[in-house]
Amino acid sequence: MPRNLTEWLGLAAFLAFLAMFLHSLWRHGTKVAPVRRPDSEPSGIGGWLMLIIGCAFSAGIFNVAAFANFMTEISPLMKANRDGAQLFFVYALPAALGFLGYFWATLRLIAGRRPCVRWEATFGIWLSGPFTELLCLLLWQKGLDSSRLMSSLWVFGILSVFSVLVTGYLFMSRRVANTYGS
Repeated sequence: MPRNLTEWLGLAAFLAFLAMFLHSLWRHGTKVAPVRRPDSEPSGIGGWLMLIIGCAFSAGIFNVAAFANFMTEISPLMKANRDGAQLFFVYALPAALGFLGYFWATLRLIAGRRPCVRWEATFGIWLSGPFTELLCLLLWQKGLDSSRLMSSLWVFGILSVFSVLVTGYLFMSRRVANTYGS
């Protein structure tokens, strides 16, 4: 949580930027026509689909920040230590996988209009969510105390539930079927 006014203003500016960027993604997504547009059923970017896109993009931003944080922390160690590649692999690679997968899913859901988009977005969300968190647990298991291990397991569980719900929505929703084709 922010501790002073400067941090609150920075958080407010970031949230305003995020809202404006998500709005521009939504506007771009509505300009790309859905595959089918039936009169009585929803189609196009909107509703729960926009919520999923917003969550994936926000998670990607979080992973970019984590990647930058890891790189600033380990870059001096990489210069001084001969095991720099191992430090990068253990700490920065999972965060890089996280933001690449979430941004790929966001891009495909916004701009793509083919049935394979659902598979690509599902792959990106599963790669960035549960798989990356499981990779972190496996790579960091020696350095975690019991409280951090429990919090990592909770994050893994939450990301797994989110990924299952998103996968179910992407493959069962009429809006998604009308937008991307079935």
